Amino acid sequence: MEDNEALAGVLPGAEIFYSDYTFYLHAASLFKSGSLVCHDVHFSQLALSVAHPEADTAGLWHSIIKGHIDLALYEDAYASLIACPYDKLYVLLYQLYGNAFYKRCHRKRECVSELVYRMCEENAVEKLMTFNFAGFADEVEDALAFKSRNADPRVRPFYSRILYTWYVLRGDYRNCKSFYFCLYSCPVDL
Repeated sequence: MEDNEALAGVLPGAEIFYSDYTFYLHAASLFKSGSLVCHDVHFSQLALSVAHPEADTAGLWHSIIKGHIDLALYEDAYASLIACPYDKLYVLLYQLYGNAFYKRCHRKRECVSELVYRMCEENAVEKLMTFNFAGFADEVEDALAFKSRNADPRVRPFYSRILYTWYVLRGDYRNCKSFYFCLYSCPVDL
C-alpha cells in the first residue's frame, strides 16, 4: 500500500495503474493527444500484446494500422490489416458531447482503401503490387477503380495505369479489358 501511495503522489493526476494494459493504454492516449504517432503505435502494440483475450481491442488495431500508414510503414500496416481479427474498428472521439464519448466505426475495407491510396500517392506502387491482399483483393480493385473513374487523369498518380498493372499482375485480363472499355467508351457528362 505504501508503494501505491508513493506512486500516486508522483504520477500526474494521481492515477494508479493496476495492470500493464491500462498503463500502455494511458501512455498511448498521451502520445496520441500529442500527435506523436510513432510512440502511439508502439504503446498500442504493447497494450495489444498484454490485453486480456476478451478485451475489446478494435480501437488499438485501428490505431496501429492508421499509425503505420501515417508513418509510411506499409509492410507493417499490411501485416496489421491481415492479422486484425475485427471487421469493424472503433475509434473513440475525444470530443465530449453531453456526458459520453462517441465511437466512430471504420471497416477494414476503409483501412484497405486508405492504405492503397496512400501508397499510390507516395509512389510506393511497386510495393503495393507485391502485397496479395488475401481476402481484400476486391476492396483494392474497388478503391483503384473508383479513383480511376473520379480522379483527374492528367495528375499523378495515374490510377488507371495502377489498376491496369494490378489486373495484369494477377492475370485478370477480362476485368482489365472490361474496365478500359467502360472507362473510354462510356459517355461522360461534363
